[in-house]
Amino acid sequence: METIIFIETTKSGSSREAVKTAARLGFITVLFTEKKRFLKRRKEFPDITQMIHFDKMTEDLIRTEISQLQIQGKIINAIISFVDPFVSLAAQLSNELCKSNISVEALRNMEDKTATRKALKENPTTPKFEVYQPMANITDFINKEHSFPLIVKLPLSKASRDVYLVENKYELRKTIKKFLKIYPDQQILLEEYLDGPQYLVEVLVHNGKINIVAIF
Repeated sequence: METIIFIETTKSGSSREAVKTAARLGFITVLFTEKKRFLKRRKEFPDITQMIHFDKMTEDLIRTEISQLQIQGKIINAIISFVDPFVSLAAQLSNELCKSNISVEALRNMEDKTATRKALKENPTTPKFEVYQPMANITDFINKEHSFPLIVKLPLSKASRDVYLVENKYELRKTIKKFLKIYPDQQILLEEYLDGPQYLVEVLVHNGKINIVAIF
Protein backbone atom coordinates (compact mmCIF):
# COMPACT_ATOMS: atom_id res chain seq x y z
CA MET A 1 0.00 0.00 0.00
CA GLU A 2 2.10 2.86 -1.30
CA THR A 3 1.21 5.95 0.68
CA ILE A 4 1.87 9.69 0.70
CA ILE A 5 1.32 11.57 3.95
CA PHE A 6 0.25 15.21 3.76
CA ILE A 7 0.74 17.31 6.87
CA GLU A 8 -2.14 19.76 6.78
CA THR A 9 -3.88 21.17 3.72
CA THR A 10 -6.23 23.97 2.73
CA LYS A 11 -9.65 23.83 1.08
CA SER A 12 -8.12 24.96 -2.23
CA GLY A 13 -4.78 25.95 -3.71
CA SER A 14 -1.46 24.16 -4.18
CA SER A 15 -1.70 22.00 -1.06
CA ARG A 16 -5.13 20.75 -2.08
CA GLU A 17 -4.12 20.10 -5.69
CA ALA A 18 -1.14 18.07 -4.51
CA VAL A 19 -3.42 15.69 -2.63
CA LYS A 20 -5.68 15.30 -5.66
CA THR A 21 -2.67 14.60 -7.89
CA ALA A 22 -1.32 11.94 -5.52
CA ALA A 23 -4.72 10.22 -5.53
CA ARG A 24 -4.87 10.29 -9.35
CA LEU A 25 -1.43 8.65 -9.44
CA GLY A 26 -2.81 5.77 -7.41
CA PHE A 27 -1.28 6.51 -4.00
CA ILE A 28 -3.09 6.07 -0.71
CA THR A 29 -3.36 9.59 0.66
CA VAL A 30 -3.26 10.25 4.40
CA LEU A 31 -3.92 13.71 5.78
CA PHE A 32 -2.70 14.84 9.21
CA THR A 33 -4.76 17.86 10.23
CA GLU A 34 -5.68 20.06 13.17
CA LYS A 35 -8.87 21.21 11.44
CA LYS A 36 -11.93 19.51 12.93
CA ARG A 37 -14.14 21.04 10.24
CA PHE A 38 -12.44 18.83 7.65
CA LEU A 39 -13.65 15.74 9.50
CA LYS A 40 -17.16 17.15 9.62
CA ARG A 41 -17.01 17.73 5.84
CA ARG A 42 -15.36 14.41 5.08
CA LYS A 43 -17.43 13.86 1.92
CA GLU A 44 -15.86 16.96 0.36
CA PHE A 45 -12.47 15.18 0.34
CA PRO A 46 -13.03 11.98 -1.67
CA ASP A 47 -9.37 11.97 -2.76
CA ILE A 48 -8.15 11.59 0.84
CA THR A 49 -8.04 7.94 1.84
CA GLN A 50 -7.54 8.51 5.55
CA MET A 51 -7.82 11.64 7.67
CA ILE A 52 -6.13 11.76 11.09
CA HIS A 53 -6.98 14.60 13.46
CA PHE A 54 -4.60 16.15 15.99
CA ASP A 55 -5.58 18.63 18.69
CA LYS A 56 -2.08 20.05 18.30
CA MET A 57 0.50 18.63 15.91
CA THR A 58 3.97 18.10 17.31
CA GLU A 59 6.90 16.22 15.83
CA ASP A 60 6.59 13.45 18.44
CA LEU A 61 2.89 12.91 17.79
CA ILE A 62 3.43 12.95 14.03
CA ARG A 63 6.18 10.33 14.35
CA THR A 64 3.89 8.16 16.47
CA GLU A 65 1.12 8.26 13.86
CA ILE A 66 3.59 7.49 11.07
CA SER A 67 4.76 4.43 13.00
CA GLN A 68 1.14 3.29 13.37
CA LEU A 69 0.61 3.61 9.62
CA GLN A 70 3.72 1.53 8.98
CA ILE A 71 2.49 -1.14 11.41
CA GLN A 72 -0.73 -1.25 9.36
CA GLY A 73 1.38 -2.19 6.34
CA LYS A 74 1.45 1.16 4.58
CA ILE A 75 4.66 1.92 2.65
CA ILE A 76 5.39 5.62 3.14
CA ASN A 77 6.73 6.98 -0.15
CA ALA A 78 6.75 10.64 0.84
CA ILE A 79 5.79 13.07 3.60
CA ILE A 80 4.75 16.44 2.23
CA SER A 81 3.42 19.76 3.45
CA PHE A 82 2.63 22.97 1.59
CA VAL A 83 1.33 24.70 4.71
CA ASP A 84 3.35 26.75 7.22
CA PRO A 85 4.75 25.90 9.70
CA PHE A 86 4.98 22.24 8.67
CA VAL A 87 6.89 22.48 5.39
CA SER A 88 10.42 21.97 6.70
CA LEU A 89 9.30 19.38 9.27
CA ALA A 90 7.62 17.32 6.55
CA ALA A 91 10.76 17.55 4.41
CA GLN A 92 12.95 16.50 7.34
CA LEU A 93 10.77 13.47 8.05
CA SER A 94 10.60 12.56 4.37
CA ASN A 95 14.39 12.67 4.09
CA GLU A 96 14.75 10.54 7.21
CA LEU A 97 12.00 7.98 6.63
CA CYS A 98 11.54 7.93 2.85
CA LYS A 99 15.11 8.52 1.65
CA SER A 100 14.08 11.78 -0.02
CA ASN A 101 16.65 14.46 -0.82
CA ILE A 102 14.89 17.73 -0.03
CA SER A 103 16.66 20.96 0.94
CA VAL A 104 15.38 21.16 4.51
CA GLU A 105 17.51 24.14 5.55
CA ALA A 106 16.27 26.24 2.63
CA LEU A 107 12.66 25.42 3.53
CA ARG A 108 13.33 26.23 7.18
CA ASN A 109 14.67 29.64 6.15
CA MET A 110 11.57 30.28 4.04
CA GLU A 111 9.30 29.69 7.03
CA ASP A 112 10.96 32.63 8.81
CA LYS A 113 10.83 35.94 6.91
CA THR A 114 13.86 37.29 8.78
CA ALA A 115 15.93 34.22 7.94
CA THR A 116 14.77 34.53 4.31
CA ARG A 117 15.89 38.14 4.08
CA LYS A 118 19.26 37.33 5.64
CA ALA A 119 19.80 34.36 3.32
CA LEU A 120 19.04 36.52 0.27
CA LYS A 121 20.60 39.78 1.47
CA GLU A 122 23.22 39.79 -1.30
CA ASN A 123 20.55 39.40 -3.98
CA PRO A 124 19.92 42.77 -5.70
CA THR A 125 16.15 42.18 -5.69
CA THR A 126 15.99 41.87 -1.89
CA PRO A 127 14.42 44.99 -0.33
CA LYS A 128 16.31 46.89 2.34
CA PHE A 129 15.40 45.60 5.77
CA GLU A 130 16.21 45.71 9.45
CA VAL A 131 15.18 43.65 12.45
CA TYR A 132 13.86 44.87 15.78
CA GLN A 133 14.94 42.60 18.62
CA PRO A 134 12.28 42.17 21.33
CA MET A 135 14.65 43.14 24.16
CA ALA A 136 15.88 46.33 22.43
CA ASN A 137 15.02 49.80 23.68
CA ILE A 138 12.03 50.85 21.61
CA THR A 139 12.70 54.60 21.90
CA ASP A 140 16.30 54.26 20.72
CA PHE A 141 15.14 52.12 17.81
CA ILE A 142 12.37 54.53 16.79
CA ASN A 143 14.75 57.50 16.93
CA LYS A 144 17.13 55.89 14.46
CA GLU A 145 17.06 57.09 10.87
CA HIS A 146 14.26 55.29 8.98
CA SER A 147 13.20 55.73 5.36
CA PHE A 148 9.41 55.84 5.47
CA PRO A 149 7.07 54.37 4.40
CA LEU A 150 7.98 50.96 5.78
CA ILE A 151 6.36 47.53 5.83
CA VAL A 152 6.37 46.06 9.35
CA LYS A 153 5.64 42.37 9.82
CA LEU A 154 6.08 39.40 12.11
CA PRO A 155 8.57 36.91 10.63
CA LEU A 156 6.62 33.78 11.57
CA SER A 157 3.12 34.88 10.55
CA LYS A 158 1.54 33.45 7.42
CA ALA A 159 -1.10 34.22 4.80
CA SER A 160 -0.28 37.98 4.84
CA ARG A 161 -1.37 38.33 8.46
CA ASP A 162 0.44 40.74 10.81
CA VAL A 163 1.66 42.97 7.96
CA TYR A 164 1.35 46.76 8.34
CA LEU A 165 2.26 49.85 6.33
CA VAL A 166 3.69 52.60 8.54
CA GLU A 167 4.37 56.12 7.28
CA ASN A 168 6.00 57.81 10.27
CA LYS A 169 7.64 57.21 13.65
CA TYR A 170 4.35 57.44 15.53
CA GLU A 171 2.82 54.63 13.46
CA LEU A 172 6.02 52.61 13.75
CA ARG A 173 6.00 52.83 17.55
CA LYS A 174 2.30 51.96 17.69
CA THR A 175 2.77 48.88 15.48
CA ILE A 176 5.85 47.62 17.34
CA LYS A 177 4.06 47.99 20.68
CA LYS A 178 1.05 46.13 19.30
CA PHE A 179 3.22 43.23 18.18
CA LEU A 180 5.18 43.12 21.44
CA LYS A 181 1.98 43.01 23.48
CA ILE A 182 0.80 39.90 21.63
CA TYR A 183 4.17 38.29 20.79
CA PRO A 184 6.69 39.59 23.37
CA ASP A 185 9.47 37.19 22.32
CA GLN A 186 9.29 37.52 18.53
CA GLN A 187 11.56 39.59 16.32
CA ILE A 188 9.90 42.25 14.16
CA LEU A 189 10.90 42.73 10.54
CA LEU A 190 10.97 46.14 8.86
CA GLU A 191 11.24 46.36 5.07
CA GLU A 192 11.33 49.18 2.59
CA TYR A 193 8.00 49.77 0.89
CA LEU A 194 7.97 48.70 -2.75
CA ASP A 195 5.29 50.33 -4.87
CA GLY A 196 3.61 48.22 -7.55
CA PRO A 197 1.65 45.01 -8.14
CA GLN A 198 2.54 41.87 -6.23
CA TYR A 199 2.97 38.47 -7.86
CA LEU A 200 3.30 35.08 -6.24
CA VAL A 201 5.61 32.77 -8.17
CA GLU A 202 5.72 29.10 -7.20
CA VAL A 203 9.02 27.49 -8.15
CA LEU A 204 10.48 24.00 -7.99
CA VAL A 205 14.26 23.77 -8.07
CA HIS A 206 15.69 20.34 -8.95
CA ASN A 207 19.43 19.79 -9.33
CA GLY A 208 19.92 23.53 -9.78
CA LYS A 209 17.30 23.82 -12.54
CA ILE A 210 14.55 26.35 -11.82
CA ASN A 211 11.06 25.29 -12.87
CA ILE A 212 8.24 27.85 -12.61
CA VAL A 213 5.13 25.97 -11.52
CA ALA A 214 2.59 28.78 -11.28
CA ILE A 215 2.27 32.57 -11.23
CA PHE A 216 -0.53 34.30 -9.33
